[in-house]
Amino acid sequence: MKRRRILLRGETPTPVDLPKGCRFHPRCPYAKDICKEKEPEMIKLNDRTVMYHLVK
Repeated sequence: MKRRRILLRGETPTPVDLPKGCRFHPRCPYAKDICKEKEPEMIKLNDRTVMYHLVK
């Protein structure tokens, strides 16, 4: 099974100055206002664990 590659645009945040909320929101094309304010919880999704506000 071939997986589709996801390319994130923008700069990677430095570990000493992570953005508030989800650390990927500055680079995520699906980011919403909640992503800028609150870090997402870990959620079990099939056989993976994800941290994503839009998965419920």
